[in-house]
Amino acid sequence: MLFLFDVVNSSERASKSEDIANSIFYQKISIIVKNIVAELNNKYRYGVQLEQNTGDGCYIFSEEPECCLELWILLHRQFANEQITIRCGAAYGKVHITKQNIGSHLANI
Repeated sequence: MLFLFDVVNSSERASKSEDIANSIFYQKISIIVKNIVAELNNKYRYGVQLEQNTGDGCYIFSEEPECCLELWILLHRQFANEQITIRCGAAYGKVHITKQNIGSHLANI
């Protein structure tokens, strides 16, 4: 399964900040996601793969549907604690992976 999320209004939020503030904002997102993925990798048999970080969002893959539900819950909770709103989606099917664009075809469907 492909799980994806992005931060709501991230472009507007980032463009109003200085470069250092933008860097801290995007770094915070990355740290939260990496920690949650690491936690779930210890829990699920087939694991979770963080395949692409777009700065304000990520593509994450798992073979287990329950993992996507847990990802949503954990990410939503953690980002809410940071007062960051995210929107999430999940898709099931064959994932098209290239070096430039991971899973985007499936994500768009």
